[in-house]
Amino acid sequence: MSNPALNVMIVEDTTMIRMLVTALFQKHGFTVTSYKNSDEAAIALGLDEQKSAVREDVKPDLIVSDFDMPPHMTGLQLLLKVKNSPRWKEVPFVIMSAEGGSERAESCLREGAKEYVVKPLKDNDVVRLKEYILELRAAA
Repeated sequence: MSNPALNVMIVEDTTMIRMLVTALFQKHGFTVTSYKNSDEAAIALGLDEQKSAVREDVKPDLIVSDFDMPPHMTGLQLLLKVKNSPRWKEVPFVIMSAEGGSERAESCLREGAKEYVVKPLKDNDVVRLKEYILELRAAA
C-alpha cells in the first residue's frame, strides 16, 4: 500500500530560492504549493483579516516559510497565525532564514516552529522532515 502524497506549503519571497526549495521537495516526492509572501499563504489558509475561505487544494502536511519577507508579515507572524488556528495548529512549521542568529531561532522555536533552518535548505533537511511527517502519519 502506498502512502498518500505528502503536501508542503512553501512561503518564500525570492523567486530563485522558492524554485530551488520547490524542486528539492519535489525530488523527495512532495506535492508543493508555493506562495511568494506570507500574506498570500495566510489567504490560502483562511487566516487573513477578511477570513477568506480556505482553498480546497491547500492541505499542507508541512509549512516551510522564509522569516523575512518585507513589506509583508514575517514568517514568525505567519507561524503565530497558524498555531492559533484550530484547523492548522498541528501542522509542523519550519522557518528558514539567511540569518542564523540564535535569538531569532529561539524565538521561532519557542512560538511553535518545528525547526529553524539556515538557508540554503539542504537535501538532508528535506529527508529529515519527510521522515518526521511519515512518523506522524504512522502514529495517527
